[in-house]
Amino acid sequence: MKKNADANTILHTGAKHFKDRLENSKLEPIEVPEWNCTLYRPASISLHRMDIIAKANAKGGLEHMIDIIFEIARNEDGDIIFQATEHNRRAFMTRMAPDVIIRVAGEMTSAL
Repeated sequence: MKKNADANTILHTGAKHFKDRLENSKLEPIEVPEWNCTLYRPASISLHRMDIIAKANAKGGLEHMIDIIFEIARNEDGDIIFQATEHNRRAFMTRMAPDVIIRVAGEMTSAL
């Protein structure tokens, strides 16, 4: 290990390490029979996404559970499923079972 690395070297090396981790991490399935689907969550997420989740949790209320799902839920290819649009948010808030949203959000954040 180098002793006197400069900031650019550290940032470059750290970014490469995290990129490799994201690319090599497996997606973990979350079965949602009520929605007739399997959602996936990455084993690692960025600090930016963690910050969004932390701020959503700090807001309180159950709406933050929707933010968690929007930020973490992926399809089998690793692509984000839900866009955080007002239409999608309203649909979750008015047409989706709260107990399922709570369970899915909890599974999304466990072991992150």
